[in-house]
Amino acid sequence: MDIRRLEYFIAVCEQMNMTRAAKALHIAQPSLSNSIRQLEDELGFDLFDRSRRQLRLTDKGEILYRKAKGLVLQFENVKREMADLSTSHVGTIRLGVPPMIGTILFPRILTRYKAEHPAVDLLLSEEGSLEVKRKIIDGEVDLGIIILSEEDKRLRTHEILKTEIVACLSKNHPLNACEVITAKEIENEQVIMLKKGFYHREVLKAYFEESGIRPRTAVSTNQLKTLESLVVQGVGISFLFKELAVGTEGMTFRPLGKEMPIRICLAWRTDQYLTKASRSLIDFLEKTYY
Repeated sequence: MDIRRLEYFIAVCEQMNMTRAAKALHIAQPSLSNSIRQLEDELGFDLFDRSRRQLRLTDKGEILYRKAKGLVLQFENVKREMADLSTSHVGTIRLGVPPMIGTILFPRILTRYKAEHPAVDLLLSEEGSLEVKRKIIDGEVDLGIIILSEEDKRLRTHEILKTEIVACLSKNHPLNACEVITAKEIENEQVIMLKKGFYHREVLKAYFEESGIRPRTAVSTNQLKTLESLVVQGVGISFLFKELAVGTEGMTFRPLGKEMPIRICLAWRTDQYLTKASRSLIDFLEKTYY
């Protein structure tokens, strides 16, 4: 069984569309379709139900999909380990970083790490914490910086920073008169939120529901600078990690009525082979934040 055919099969499973899968793989669609047919011929059964407009996995296809993902991950681990044996291998880290966390940590951590390890290439994937976690588990990134809400046996983690979410206001906002911003004050305000995929958003939504309020969302964005600018201009209030609020000109902040502590951690798959490059970043952070 050819590992490349399994990689092609996984791509089709994730897209459930031959055209999109071929585009993601950077190959021609006929070549992809032919590869899937050859895999089915080799196995002796259909992997997809093609009787409908939308592709669907057969029961046997579902089983192969689960098995194939593990096999491909093991194959990638072997490739990384063999590359590490080469003295000429410099090293690359595929690193997932949520934009808000990256804004806090890049000046403090990654600039120093790059100064000590200039030959290591960092390939950044900037997504919300929930998406970064998914990419770690699916093997799409080597390491990721995430907000840790609960322990996950699939991941190993090292805590980097403890912070909290605070309410952010423009300097002339009336709520600056409050020492603490409660749910009652938030209910009557226009709020600026990050989009889906950010753990930060889910924490706030849970807080609103628990408090029985439904604040009006003025804007949803995945751009941190846009969010900060809208707050400064008085379009609405928002909620950021304390470190970001402190450093933003024209913005003030107040603690929330309910404390929202946040644990920021470096995470990686428990069963993933760690390259020398990945190990160097883990070791650096463990020394910096022991």
